[in-house]
Amino acid sequence: MVLRDAALRRAAELIDPDDELSTWAVSSRLAATLGRFEATAWPRIRAGARRPRDSLETVLVAALEHDAEIPVSQRPRSARRLYDILSKA
Repeated sequence: MVLRDAALRRAAELIDPDDELSTWAVSSRLAATLGRFEATAWPRIRAGARRPRDSLETVLVAALEHDAEIPVSQRPRSARRLYDILSKA
């Protein structure tokens, strides 16, 4: 979980590189981005059909790879759960 959380924090930095947004706003954007990525790009990347397109996708891949052994119900996907992770930074 430590590596996953570090990847999620890095994704947050990429979403808000100038640190202008509140932690809640970044968490909300990250939740939306992660949800879209996990539903669309992640299956193709995992199958080897394509590579991550940018730095954000690269860190999302790292986060999802570290989530593989965690039960789905315990994976942070909501803005609230992501907020908790980002707040511990």
